[in-house]
Amino acid sequence: MTLPILTLTPVVDVVDNGGETFLSFHYTESKATSGITTIVEQSTDLVNWEPIDLNEATVNRMDRGDVDQITVYLPANSSSRFLRVRVEK
Repeated sequence: MTLPILTLTPVVDVVDNGGETFLSFHYTESKATSGITTIVEQSTDLVNWEPIDLNEATVNRMDRGDVDQITVYLPANSSSRFLRVRVEK
């Protein structure tokens, strides 16, 4: 098994799981920072953004030493959307 390469920028992929298709969106969070909140948002026009509905998603957090790798799996649908991670303090 090969471990994914950690990046500082979010990575989006398409995952097929037994005939169901998901968008896989992962990013890292540093364990050295505190008081920071990350929010995954979506948009259809890059102007209006809203947080994704985590009731529709599966979220995994993996310990990678100095960082946690967060992976969000969203059911893929036929509509196009943009994803981003917003950081708040």
